[in-house]
Amino acid sequence: MELADVGRGAGKLALRIEPEGNVKYRVEFFGAGGKKLGESFGTEAEYALKGGEAYVRAQVLDSNGLRAWTQPVFAN
Repeated sequence: MELADVGRGAGKLALRIEPEGNVKYRVEFFGAGGKKLGESFGTEAEYALKGGEAYVRAQVLDSNGLRAWTQPVFAN
């Protein structure tokens, strides 16, 4: 699994996954304390901080059982 682009800043985290064959992708966004903030399916995902979150980070899971984490984006 390869993250083609990870954009951080302006209170949001956006990412794009380089697709591989028939692999399916799920992106989960987490905040402080492991609280799940959102979920997306596909090769592109974005989460904008809504207020009250200390930070957000993403976990990418693929249908082959691989996973990757992004670094956190902190609220300003």
